[in-house]
Amino acid sequence: KELFQTIITEEEIKQEVVKTLAADKPVEMPVIGNEKIKIGSANTASAVNQYLTDSISDAYSFNNNTLGSTGNLFAAQNSSLGDIKPKLDELQNKLYSLSVPKDAVALHKSLILAYSAYSDLLVSAQKYAPEDYSKNDAIWPQVYKNYIIANTAANNYSTELNKLAGKYQIAYVTVTDYYADSGSQAGPKNIFIPEAKAFLGLTWSFTIGDIPRIVMDSVKEGLQAAFLQF
Repeated sequence: KELFQTIITEEEIKQEVVKTLAADKPVEMPVIGNEKIKIGSANTASAVNQYLTDSISDAYSFNNNTLGSTGNLFAAQNSSLGDIKPKLDELQNKLYSLSVPKDAVALHKSLILAYSAYSDLLVSAQKYAPEDYSKNDAIWPQVYKNYIIANTAANNYSTELNKLAGKYQIAYVTVTDYYADSGSQAGPKNIFIPEAKAFLGLTWSFTIGDIPRIVMDSVKEGLQAAFLQF
């Protein structure tokens, strides 16, 4: 350790990382116009609850159907990219097609932005050249930019969700997990769930505090894989 620190200091390493990621340049958050969102006429507790059920069910299902395969996005042998992209496209189309109560528009935009950044991360992963690191110089600033956008969007999502939950006294949301292969409904694919319950296809309830985690798990895993490779 002492020998290494005489060759290159910690400050020099930090400067090189900042330079490589272009982390000293401001990242502008994308803006989604209201015209791209289907704002519903109903802005009631019932409409908000229905929106949360629909949007979180879609995101939760996507996470369950991709989690585990997103951990090697930047690996030398990565066969999962081709499977993830269509599922992500399907999720984004579903999110844009949802009817969104006026009070949930800011929340919905944050959710869309997080997955848009994740979609851009997949594009970077497709360009990654594991056989020649020098070819990846243009990729890392894009990865960092996507990280900032996704992280900011996730934080905004949590803030807006808490506001919505406080206004409408929502303590939990009932979520349905959809199998990617058949579209049938089922609970989380967990070997510790009794077979009878899994067979019945019961819905699942998550507290408001758990929701940001379950909708962002796949995004977090993909970003972590990118920075570990960096």
